[in-house]
Order: sequence, then structure tokens, then C-alpha cells
Amino acid sequence: MKRTSTAHVAMAPQRCIACWKCIDACPKGIIGKSGRIWHTHVIFKDAASCTGCCTCIRTCQQIVFYKVNETPSVKIIQKILIAMERMLPLLFIASAITGINLHTSDNEMTHGMWINWDTAHIMTSLLWLLSAAVHLKRICGRNIAAALKTMMRKKDVAPVLTITFMLVTMTGLVLMACEENVDSSTGIWHFGLGILLVILCSVHIIRKKNNRISRDRP
Repeated sequence: MKRTSTAHVAMAPQRCIACWKCIDACPKGIIGKSGRIWHTHVIFKDAASCTGCCTCIRTCQQIVFYKVNETPSVKIIQKILIAMERMLPLLFIASAITGINLHTSDNEMTHGMWINWDTAHIMTSLLWLLSAAVHLKRICGRNIAAALKTMMRKKDVAPVLTITFMLVTMTGLVLMACEENVDSSTGIWHFGLGILLVILCSVHIIRKKNNRISRDRP
């Protein structure tokens, strides 16, 4: 029995955030929960009963569902976005490691080594920024401005994380545009904010995981 596609609709379970809105919205009640401990997401528990009403597509803001008869280009874009978002943790770690190494080993490197590490940091940071934008778009849905406004009102790590992320991005862009040294005032601010961002992201991931586990408990 197919659990991720029907005759009319398919899904990308990696994008599911387990909000369960689609389960309540489905008029046929064919959508259920996977029950996996490491990643709880929706599945089609009765794919044969799907009539192709596409209520799930209209309900889900994370673009988990899509029509099976979409053009190949749309499917390719969908797969690229999913792959980019799945690389978010790896790119963040790579960006953090290369950035920390630039600031802590500057005097021990030859000029050639420093250029290589600097290039690696810029490339991984830009890819991470792009991946984070895809993730933010999925979480916020179609109305990004309203979602960010709601996020900033939360009494948790999300507002501080969002502000820190923007500051790290801005200081990093200034460093690249002005070709400033990592020991400049902007570079020191970028490094300090980057360390704070690593801590906040770690807390955010742990809290999201704990909240999902608590929400899935009967």
C-alpha cells in the first residue's frame, strides 16, 4: 500500500512539521500519522479512497502535498527545495566550523591556507543562507510578513534567533562587500554574533524536538 502518494496527490514527508491541519481538513479522512519516533509526519493511510479534491494542497502551508500530474519542471524544483532544506544543518555546521577556524587560527595559517578557509566559509555561508531562506519560506507559508510578525511576539528563543540571524547575515555581507579583515570591528561583531547564533540554533532545535514529542503523545 502506497503511503506517500495516491492516484491524484503525492507528498514530500520531509517538509511536514506535524501540525496535523491536513488530517482535520481531509473530507475523506485518508490522511494519518506515520508514528516514527525520529520524524513524525503525515501519510496516506487509505490512498485508494482519495478523490483528488486537493483540500490537503490548499490547507498545507508547508507545500507538503502536490498534484501527481504536475509538470516535470515543478517536480524538479520541488525536489531541489527539499534537498536544499535537508542540507540546512550540515551547511550550518560547515559555516560555523570554517568561520571559527578563521578567527581562532589566523596567526597559524599561511596566506594561501587563509584564502582557502575564507573561500570555504563564504561558500558554505551563502549556501546555508539560501537553505535557511527555503526553510523560512516553508515555515512561514505564503504570508511571510504576517508569520514573522507572529514569530516576533513569541515568548521563546524564536525572536532572538531571528534577530541574531539577520545581524549575522548583515555583518557577513558587510565583511564581503568591504573586504574587511576578520579582526576588524565588524569581523569581531560577526564572530560574536555567529557564536550566539550557534547556541540559539542548538536550543531551538532541541526545543522543537521536545515540543514535537510532547505533541505526539496520546
